[in-house]
Amino acid sequence: MAQEAFNQAYCTLLQQLDQTVDGSPRVLGSGLGTMFKLKTQAQALMRMPTEDGLETAGPTFEYVAPEQRATRRIR
Repeated sequence: MAQEAFNQAYCTLLQQLDQTVDGSPRVLGSGLGTMFKLKTQAQALMRMPTEDGLETAGPTFEYVAPEQRATRRIR
């Protein structure tokens, strides 16, 4: 669940950065907020132990389509 939330935020950030460089520079402010959120989510993931307790989890950087991001809540 935490990795899914990270992936949603990551894809949202990519979209925001794309919009910023594609003629909507005001979106950058939202993108900066998303960057800090992403940092916090990544740090939390890297402290989360795996099932075997020998390693920690981490971000998977998987693509989440915009329509799936809109229907899921990003934490």
